[in-house]
Amino acid sequence: MTYDELVSSVAFSPDSNYVVSGGCDQVDENNICVKASTRVWEAATGEEVSRLAHDGFVYSVAFSPDGKYVASGSAGGTSWIWEAATGEEISRIAHDDNVQFVIFSPDGKYLASASYDNTARVWETATGKEISRMTHDGAVGSVSFRPDGKYVASASADGTVRVWAADTPTEEVSRMTHGEAVQSVAFSPDSKYVVSGSRDNTAKVWEAATGKEIAQVVYQSTVSSVAFSPDGKYVASGSWDNSVQVWEASTGHEVARMTHDGIVWSVTFSPDGKYVVSGGCDQAQDNFTCPEGSARVWEAATGKEISRMTHDELVYSVAFSPDGKYVASASADGTARIWEASTGHEVARMTHDGIVWSVTFSPDGKYVVSGGCDQAQDNFTCPEGSARVWEAATGKEISRMTYDGYVYSVAFSPDGKYVASASVDGTARVWEASTGHEVARMTHDGPVWSVTFSPDGKYVISGSDDKTARVWEASTGQEVARMTYGDLVYPIAFSPDSKYVVSGSFDSTVRVWTWQPDDSIENACSHLPRNLTRAEWKQYLGDEPYEAICANLPIEQRSQ
Repeated sequence: MTYDELVSSVAFSPDSNYVVSGGCDQVDENNICVKASTRVWEAATGEEVSRLAHDGFVYSVAFSPDGKYVASGSAGGTSWIWEAATGEEISRIAHDDNVQFVIFSPDGKYLASASYDNTARVWETATGKEISRMTHDGAVGSVSFRPDGKYVASASADGTVRVWAADTPTEEVSRMTHGEAVQSVAFSPDSKYVVSGSRDNTAKVWEAATGKEIAQVVYQSTVSSVAFSPDGKYVASGSWDNSVQVWEASTGHEVARMTHDGIVWSVTFSPDGKYVVSGGCDQAQDNFTCPEGSARVWEAATGKEISRMTHDELVYSVAFSPDGKYVASASADGTARIWEASTGHEVARMTHDGIVWSVTFSPDGKYVVSGGCDQAQDNFTCPEGSARVWEAATGKEISRMTYDGYVYSVAFSPDGKYVASASVDGTARVWEASTGHEVARMTHDGPVWSVTFSPDGKYVISGSDDKTARVWEASTGQEVARMTYGDLVYPIAFSPDSKYVVSGSFDSTVRVWTWQPDDSIENACSHLPRNLTRAEWKQYLGDEPYEAICANLPIEQRSQ
């Protein structure tokens, strides 16, 4: 079998009767391929069976598992799927740069492609519809399906190999834009709204489904922390202008305003919504030096101070116990403390050897987990950090997980059995709260700033310096979905109904996105007039039993 120029790729059909090849047929005066083709040949005779012409170099070819179809990837970003026997085009796929590699899934229903546009993507064979994608930080040279077809591995010039779910698209539902980096996000209890705080000095409430702005509050400096009240009617927000505000979520109307003597870093409501706790600085010298900090409890309706706990440095994180009786606070003074919300009386003190960034209670209120540094060299250098579980009543250490740097974020699973923690060492980990035994480890390509569990505890989401937010299986660490941004991702959250993820980035955007296959099916059904016909089902799904994918739409009845 002969081409006029370079032959770049070749593969046998599954029955070995045919060969497919990709190559160049003509080059210009600069030796650039301007005419190419993919051809199918009889293996025994070399007789050409079919061909498909390309306008640029063909990098990769592959047969489908049943031998009926051929896929080819070429220069310019185009990949074709076509009938091997006739050369008739079935579907066409478009990347934004050269397609380096193509491969069919084991069942032939999908095609995976790798491109110089820094993405690997999965497509429906029959339609060319994009199903999912993985974005790398460099050109993607190769992809491979797991034998069961559920996962894809992609290899990139960025030095990483990533494994991801083949059939789980990360579909963006809405995108909201601030003027500068986004510091904090949260869902309303009914999952219908999102509140975000930004370095553009605003806190805003948006419709999650549309991205429509509902209300905003303007501060004099960065809005560092935002939270919805348990009934969703109010928002608490804290700012580096030293203030905390409680305001109506639907209008932005101010209900109460409270003041620290320095920046406010963290705010949250009590479980009954009657109180707000804030953590920050009380004797600020600058944004990075604070010789005295505090956590304070306020009446949400009036702004009246109820109690306070004084730390020796800035307070980074605060949390109410599930019964609302206690507050936990984490500080740059190396301690996490538990104290009575009504009096400020200290109940327990837990000590790290450096800054404590994050603290939260277990769902039953019996334990707290803290994350921080254990060998601090300065405020920005920490060669060893840890996340630790403590008894809330006594401050006794129960377990710990060590890292190679700061631990920035910690969270309990909904059943309290596991902890997720995120670190500057590029990992997020899930581990047993009672023993410190590691269950799963998830790796980013940069520091991990935030982590939290899904409401059912089966998944974890993390936000990272590598410009991605990723969803993982909590029990295995297997990546399920990701959303790529233009800058680091800091705040992340699951919606209370688990349907959506919201993540905020230093690229100034807040995005709401779906991450489960069923959600994408539901979204597709909302735009369709009917279910597949029996003929369409046979074409796309083969011998799978015919059924209604969209329960609320008409389905073709069996002919009598």
